[in-house]
Amino acid sequence: MDRRLLCHLANWPTERAAGGRPRAPHPLQRLCRGGGPVSRHLYILRPPNHPQLRLANAQVDWLGGVGTESGPTASESGWTPLGASGDNVVLDAAITAANAGKLVIARYFQPPTEQPDGTQTQGAGHICVVRPQDSFPSDEGPQVATPGVQNFKSASMMFAFGDHPLAWPDNIQLFVDDTALE
Repeated sequence: MDRRLLCHLANWPTERAAGGRPRAPHPLQRLCRGGGPVSRHLYILRPPNHPQLRLANAQVDWLGGVGTESGPTASESGWTPLGASGDNVVLDAAITAANAGKLVIARYFQPPTEQPDGTQTQGAGHICVVRPQDSFPSDEGPQVATPGVQNFKSASMMFAFGDHPLAWPDNIQLFVDDTALE
């Protein structure tokens, strides 16, 4: 994957948190080394329109047209839902779009889990960028670039969402920004 694609997504202004401290960088910024030319501003829900905590879950809602965050909507920003990972037609469409130079993201909303004491705990979701590729093994899904505690430039979708047992193979939502990056 061309590094400029990831830098393009992660190249947003760094606002300051209350008290003047810089905000923590978005996980995708960890994948961006060096920088590069940016051909178009891509917007995706981010601080200051939503706090960094549980941002992936909020982005899934935002991309799906749900949520009350300020700023432009996903459709106003050029994002189109492709569908869920359980449909091979959707995965093929995601690869076709990525191969055409479009930014394709895969996201999982982590539902609340019930704790032994009966309380609900909201976990963090996950985001990945679908890489251009010729084909993929149907049991592991397409290759993605995935941020986290350890970053991977290329990993299967199944591996990338491995910390979310309910995500693969059917519950990962895919979205495309319909503007070519190059």
